[in-house]
Amino acid sequence: LNPGWNLVATSVAPTNDTQTFLVFSASEILPTFEFHPRQPYKIHPNDLSYGFLIDGYVVSPDSKGNIVRTKSRPFIQDLVPKDGMLYLNFTVVGHSGCENIISMNVSVTNKAQERGANVNVFEQTEGQQVQTRK
Repeated sequence: LNPGWNLVATSVAPTNDTQTFLVFSASEILPTFEFHPRQPYKIHPNDLSYGFLIDGYVVSPDSKGNIVRTKSRPFIQDLVPKDGMLYLNFTVVGHSGCENIISMNVSVTNKAQERGANVNVFEQTEGQQVQTRK
């Protein structure tokens, strides 16, 4: 699709010498990702096997140019640290269907709160203890 309004022929066979078309609006503005203020940027080494939950909003324009914020919580498994860091990439899809790859770096450190299988640790209040299974 091209930016702006697009007229696209359907794949349905035309009847009576007519063709059916669909009208789509596409944006040239790629969606972005707004991280939640409580998003952690570090993970304890013992928690790598549980994956990493990202919390925030996909921000993109709708067909009228209004900015739309849509809640998004990508979950990344199979975490492989390199030099004490995780280099994570995830895809966000905007209101118009445009995709964008978002990158973030996460420190792997013993100073991070060990959360166990509780991937929602950032939703807990400051100083709250997380129960982990050993």
